[in-house]
Parts: sequence; C-alpha cells; structure tokens
Amino acid sequence: MTRTNRKALFDTLIEKLYKEGWEVWKIEMYIREWSASEAFQGSIFAYDIPTLRTIYRRIRELKERKTDE
Repeated sequence: MTRTNRKALFDTLIEKLYKEGWEVWKIEMYIREWSASEAFQGSIFAYDIPTLRTIYRRIRELKERKTDE
C-alpha cells in the first residue's frame, strides 16, 4: 500500500466517522488508541510519519470546521 493510499484510507475513515455523527474528540481518541496498539507498532504505519501528520492535520481541520458550524 502506497503512502498516498494510506492517507486516502484514513481521510475517508475520518470523514465517514464524522458524517456518521462521531464527535471529533472521539475520532481523535480512536486514532490515538489505535496508534498506541501493538498491531500499529508492528505495521507499516508506525514508520510512516508523514501519513500520521496528515491524519492529525485532518482531525484539526474537523475541529475547526466544527467550531465554524
């Protein structure tokens, strides 16, 4: 899986959870718990800092969108 695909996967997941009514803090906690898990530590994502930065930037954008609404 390429970095672009990983970023798109998480962008889609985050947007889907948001549209389903998940609060932004819950999405953030879900991602943080996942990234601290053993499964994550052994995955390719653990070494892909740019993708992680993109994930957290997307969460910040959702927080800003939420405050604007």
